[in-house]
Amino acid sequence: SRGATRPHPWLLTSGAMERSLAFPLQPHFDVCKVEPAIFEGFGRGMRCVEGARAGEELIRISLAKCWTAEAAKECAELAALGEEVLEAISDASLIALHILVVRAQGVTTLDVCRKEHVITLETSDFETLMDWGENDLKMLAGSKWAVVAPACRNDIEEEFGELQEILGEFFMRFGISATDFIWAHKILISRSVQFFMEDGSLLYLLGPGQDMFNHSIEAPVGDSDVNLVSCAKTGQRFLVIRAFKDFEAGEQAFYSYSGASNGRLLMMAGFVIPDNPHNSVELTFTFNLSDASRPLYRSLAMGLQQGLCTPGAVAIEETRDEFLEELPESNEAVLHMRLAASDLKAQLERTLAFFRLAQLCSGGRVPSQERLSSCDSNPNDECRVKAEQTLRMALMQMLAGYASSLEEDEAALPAAEEAAIANPSGPTGRQLRRRASSLRVLMGEKQIYKLALEHLCKA
Repeated sequence: SRGATRPHPWLLTSGAMERSLAFPLQPHFDVCKVEPAIFEGFGRGMRCVEGARAGEELIRISLAKCWTAEAAKECAELAALGEEVLEAISDASLIALHILVVRAQGVTTLDVCRKEHVITLETSDFETLMDWGENDLKMLAGSKWAVVAPACRNDIEEEFGELQEILGEFFMRFGISATDFIWAHKILISRSVQFFMEDGSLLYLLGPGQDMFNHSIEAPVGDSDVNLVSCAKTGQRFLVIRAFKDFEAGEQAFYSYSGASNGRLLMMAGFVIPDNPHNSVELTFTFNLSDASRPLYRSLAMGLQQGLCTPGAVAIEETRDEFLEELPESNEAVLHMRLAASDLKAQLERTLAFFRLAQLCSGGRVPSQERLSSCDSNPNDECRVKAEQTLRMALMQMLAGYASSLEEDEAALPAAEEAAIANPSGPTGRQLRRRASSLRVLMGEKQIYKLALEHLCKA
């Protein structure tokens, strides 16, 4: 499974620090300065076959050889389903079906690059939070990830059921079961990347070779090391991964999977990072709207972080850190806030602005601009004080939803990690690793709540 720059002790294995692996995909790259290898503490990763300076390309592969929804539609077997059917299938499921078709074709497929990649995917050992059972997920009680993982799996299963009604004969022809469909989706959850495009859309992509790099919190979060680039002469597009620092020959190369919290890393890649600087909690707050207050909420929403949106840049997250979602059927608005320690004070102030507006608009009132400014600037304003109290109570209730306290988790962690080290393999080892990882997720989230409450109390 994919790891971080500081591997957990329970990932350490005996034997050589690294062991080369066959790389039949290599001829399909336009640039390739890496090869897969087994690294102690990480499992499989990418090793530099020669030294690389910061900014130099480690791999370059044609977008036409990557897994995308457009590539799936060009697959003859899928294209035969008809444009109307294909347009009704999500991009992720089109890619999943393309992977499964190529797997079913095996040696008979003419798509050699994708055939070799599927072989690599089939032999990969990886885990997502969707692999956890009900009892495992109870270890994450209180965290949204305990709910997200089974909901995600249920959504995929429901989509398979809906597609089976339309594509039953197609599924039988290629031997595609619900288990296969979920396996392909787990690959995408664990390994795919998204790119912002010129028209504002997101390109969902799984690149051969790109999926073999391990994650590093030292790598920059952004678009400096993973890009889509175009050839000026031909217009052909390529997926490129660059060295984010100088790498020596034989050294493992990394890139950043994004500024993801331990909960998100556990969900998509099955690992956590001690003292992850990107830990966060994902909050939602619901506010009532009226025709008069709706423009005021929309105006506030313009001040929320919009996130990176540069064409050809890798998307940090598929969803933004902060955004307002309107629910017109219920006259409500939902504020989504990914609260992180790195920008905690500013995020709390942006959140409080919505709570202040809710106070000012209570009872159907419509505040004037002068009243809005007064509430924002006067720390003793009654509505401002009530807003702070309301947010503080909401955060306290969320923190109380966990089954244990931060102090209890911190006390339990050393023994949990020691047990995982002592039992590195088998079902028992897997259960112990999950326990230790759960504690890391819970501790990271509770620390954010604690910092937020401390700040609000000071305010």
